[in-house]
Amino acid sequence: IIVQDKNKKDTIFIVSGTRLFGNTDDATEVFISEDGLSHLNLITCGGTWNKITKKYSKRLVVFADKQI
Repeated sequence: IIVQDKNKKDTIFIVSGTRLFGNTDDATEVFISEDGLSHLNLITCGGTWNKITKKYSKRLVVFADKQI
């Protein structure tokens, strides 16, 4: 994943894994890192679309680490 800042400088992140969370699961760990490194976690919809509630059954998190 390449992220470009306002000065056109690229930062590269390498996907290290994915995980599905249920809608009511505690996903606090997505926001915590104690290794002192840069990470990028993308959160999007996953699972099955429910036409009645107009929601997906899961949340998909893509974990990525800054390339050194």
